[in-house]
Parts: sequence; structure tokens; C-alpha cells
Amino acid sequence: MVLYPFVISATAASVVGFSFHVVTMERIQSWISAQMSGKKILASRNVLVPAAVTSLEMGIGLVILYTLVRNHLPFENAILRGVVLGLLILSVGGKLFRQPLMNWLVGTPIKVVLIQGGITWLNWILMSVTTALIYEALL
Repeated sequence: MVLYPFVISATAASVVGFSFHVVTMERIQSWISAQMSGKKILASRNVLVPAAVTSLEMGIGLVILYTLVRNHLPFENAILRGVVLGLLILSVGGKLFRQPLMNWLVGTPIKVVLIQGGITWLNWILMSVTTALIYEALL
């Protein structure tokens, strides 16, 4: 891999994403608060069926992503391929290190940060390993 395009592209993407995030979050947070003022949010059990059905979106996305990257992953073992896929997804979503670090920096207790992050990590790793195992078994 040529390092120069990798570093420049990663840096540019990070600067654009971070800048957009800062500008939009600063301006939109008060608007969101005003829009939600006095609104009642349904308990998650009240939306269980739509949540289950729409979770197919993630499964379909995982399978598409896995088929695109599977031959480029550094392992032949489906479990390890799944773990790498899960780590990539967590990383792209900023959930691997960034979000837990930001949560901790704003004052969330470390136990809460670890449990929240751990649940997210475990969920994506389990989904990705399942995707890889089933996909490879069906080939």
C-alpha cells in the first residue's frame, strides 16, 4: 500500500467529517431541544416489531460489505474475518475508540463508558462474525 495517498485521504476525510460535525452539532442541538420539548417518547417495547424488521437493513449492509471485502481481509478463518469486519464497522462509525473517549471526556463515569461501548462492540462483532460464518458456510 502506498502510504502517501492513505495518509492524505484519511486526514482529509477526518477534517471534513470533524468540521461538519462541530458546525452542525453546535447549531442544531438547541433546535432539536426546542422541537422535542414536551414530546413523549415511546418505550422501546412499543416499537419492537418495526425495530426487528428494519434491523434487516444492517444485516443486508453487512453481507454486502462482507462480499466486497472478504478477499482482502488478512485471514482465511471466517471468525477472524468477522472480527476484522466488526472492528472496521466500529471504526468507521467512530464507535471503537472515539465515542467512548468523548463520553469519558465529557464526564461519563468510566464504568458506564465501558458498558455502553462494550455492548456496542460486542453487538457489531457478533453480527459480523455471524455474517462471515454463515456466508462462508453457504458458499
